[in-house]
Amino acid sequence: SDRLIFISEWTEEQGQGAVAFADYLDWRELNHTCSGMGAYHDSHQNITDGDIPIRVRSARMTASLVDALGVEPILGRNIKPEDEEGNRVVVLGFDIWNSRYGANDEIIGSSIDLDGIPYVVIGVLPPEFILPTTRNLSHDFDLYFPMPASSRFDPRIVRSYQVLARLKDGTSLEAARGDLGEIAAQLTAEYPDSNTGRSVHLETVHQALFGESGRMVLLVLGAAGLVLLIACANIASLQIARSFKKRKEYAIRATLGANRIRIIRQLMSESILLAAMGGTGAYLMALWSIAILQNIIPPEIPRAGDIQLDTVVFLFSLLVTIISAFMVSFAPALSASRLNLAAVLKEGHRSAGSSPRRMWNRRILVTGQFTLSFILANLSLLLLNSYSSLRNTDPGIESTTTLTMALSLGGPAYRDRSNRMSLYNDLLPGLESLPGVRYVGAASSLPLEGEGPLYPIHTISGGSVEQSDGGLPANLTLVTGDYFEALGIQIIRGRALSLTDMQLSSPFSVTGVVVNQTLAEELWPGEEAIGKQISLRTDSSMPMTILGIAGDVHQRGLESNLEPELFVPYSMLFTRRMFLAIQTEIPPTQILPAVRQLIDSIDPALPVSEVRTMEEIVGTQYTRRAFYTTIIGIFSALALIMAVTGIYGVVSYHVTSRTREFGIRIALGAQGREILSNVIQNTGRMIAFGLVLGFAGIVAISRILSSFLYETNALNALTIVTTTFILITIGMAAALQPALRASRISPLVMLNQE
Repeated sequence: SDRLIFISEWTEEQGQGAVAFADYLDWRELNHTCSGMGAYHDSHQNITDGDIPIRVRSARMTASLVDALGVEPILGRNIKPEDEEGNRVVVLGFDIWNSRYGANDEIIGSSIDLDGIPYVVIGVLPPEFILPTTRNLSHDFDLYFPMPASSRFDPRIVRSYQVLARLKDGTSLEAARGDLGEIAAQLTAEYPDSNTGRSVHLETVHQALFGESGRMVLLVLGAAGLVLLIACANIASLQIARSFKKRKEYAIRATLGANRIRIIRQLMSESILLAAMGGTGAYLMALWSIAILQNIIPPEIPRAGDIQLDTVVFLFSLLVTIISAFMVSFAPALSASRLNLAAVLKEGHRSAGSSPRRMWNRRILVTGQFTLSFILANLSLLLLNSYSSLRNTDPGIESTTTLTMALSLGGPAYRDRSNRMSLYNDLLPGLESLPGVRYVGAASSLPLEGEGPLYPIHTISGGSVEQSDGGLPANLTLVTGDYFEALGIQIIRGRALSLTDMQLSSPFSVTGVVVNQTLAEELWPGEEAIGKQISLRTDSSMPMTILGIAGDVHQRGLESNLEPELFVPYSMLFTRRMFLAIQTEIPPTQILPAVRQLIDSIDPALPVSEVRTMEEIVGTQYTRRAFYTTIIGIFSALALIMAVTGIYGVVSYHVTSRTREFGIRIALGAQGREILSNVIQNTGRMIAFGLVLGFAGIVAISRILSSFLYETNALNALTIVTTTFILITIGMAAALQPALRASRISPLVMLNQE
């Protein structure tokens, strides 16, 4: 799979997009860097055999794609080139074969009904096979059909295919990018109307599928690594303090003949024991919590269900344990191995550790903890700010009481367009008459989940097309009924489309269309768009008058840019798959039984799927970022707790080691506030150095952090100031108790103890 690549078309306006089948055929024929190349497009079918019809996801793919993927079925055979000539055959995915057909080996050669039409099952694919796709990763394909030969006659302006290729051995991605880039330039020269401004975009399958999630996982892993470093620094600081207490023991051992290696080995053994206990406890905790993680991880993160503690994870954990043991033992071992034997054996008990030079390594460790804590805390606040920005982004819809569901009009009964139109003529008014229903509409795609194709928009003036340079690419959404009202999409000027517009329109005669604000401003900046005419063709044979301007909606997700969009009556294209939108006065789920009953009364074989409220759809836009923000926040809290513990331990040990000195100072007339100020100043220096280094670290990685943020500056002044205030506050609070203890030392008690 490391040789598989996605090939997409690329424009400056739209970025990465779907491919025209004609372009794919030219790429496949003319390239010199790919050993195989295939195309497919995803769709949906209704399985109508059995008692309950179900709607499943399907893919139509070329036989060349099967060869490029290199997957072998567990039963039957693969799709062959001759199947593309109209053979009604289908290959089953493992899950649908197991759940719908009971894993029956005898299904090969038998027929199943899809949209009321019999198809012969020729194969079953293995359970581990997943057809790579950049769309809707939450659900794998169930059915695989051969690509119909008629696809090769699609015009180049129709772009709805995904292309996968396998690189030749020894060929780099850069070489393939240059090769296919030359072909794209050649196609632009040959077909300027359809290919001007279009180049190719190549990326590995792994990068395409897991790129965004993979980057976020690496961010989480990096945060976990910082927490581990802080923990190691904390324990190393405690080990140093312990080794100082035992330095006389080490000095006596050295005097009796023990060399440095033996002393270091003893400290290493203790550290390895600590690390082994911690690593074992962590692994056991992971075994216990893996089920919890799988339940809370967002379904939008691909392959989340495959998370497991396997051999690789175990070896990784073992490696981390070994590294941790080395990290927590290095500084103590270095300190113990540099003892001045004569000085240690001569010094008094109460003078232990009173030299400031003996504190430098612990101060460095605490400073490092504050540095890493500053980076983590700042990152946590940045992600929280980014999440807040996303929550405040207007999706362009207002309704929170809208129920949505998908309908797929398959089979011979809906082959005729008049039958599809009749269904919606009956269904929409029937749904609107149900108690508690306000508005009912339907569309080819829902907001935030836009899967609509891009069509070039040409302006018409004086009866002729003005734009003939490829037009402005825009999302095309088919609508009917009270779609805009049902989803709360604002009509800024003019009027919305209605069921009447659908009834009066046909594939060759459209009464009017609605455009969004972005499209209107790009085509007619500073002008009134109502009444203007546009066309999807390079001529004026099919003019469409703009009836209204709709507010912008984030069709491809909240984090996507606003794009030009065109809303046309459903009767213009009569797509089989539509989404119902039903706005209610009562909780949306309460009307679901009545909706199902009405649909069954019109057509019992019509399956209803993807039943969700718009509130749920909007909510999914936040879950992934909320999950990562929460995880990083937890790591940040752990880091702050450990940093506080570290500074408390160092200051407390510092005070204990200087008890005699402070007692003498007070006996000679020093005030308690002077001792308090001395301790606080030493603590402040450690914190200040840590904050300065932490800020430098944030600046150094700001460019990397920017790629993880949404509408948030990586060097946000408010975030940095807030983080600084938090760390100074908790750092000083941690040092306050031992500092007060130092300022209240009784000289009499100290001298009696001495």
